Amino acid sequence: MNVNAGTLMHVNAGTLMNVNAGTLMNVNAGTLMNVNAGTLMNVNAGTLMNVNAGTLMNVNAGTLMNVNAGTLMNVNAGTLMNVNAGTLMNVNAGTLMNVNAGTLKHIQYLEL
Repeated sequence: MNVNAGTLMHVNAGTLMNVNAGTLMNVNAGTLMNVNAGTLMNVNAGTLMNVNAGTLMNVNAGTLMNVNAGTLMNVNAGTLMNVNAGTLMNVNAGTLMNVNAGTLKHIQYLEL
């Protein structure tokens, strides 16, 4: 958590950020991670969430982002991942979501 940004990690939820990994959450952005949900971000992976963007990860959902993978979510974009859904993003894979774009993945599914 090397932080150089605005509002970061306002948490009103259950189990949050149990981390067993490498470089995690180097943040240089706006509003990041306003969380009002269940189990969020149990991480067992490599480089995760290097953020240089706008509003990122406003979460109001169930189990979100149980990660067991490689490089995940290197973000350089606008509004990303406003989540209002059920079980989302249980990841067991390689390089995932290197983002350099505008509004991405406003998710309102029950399960993905």
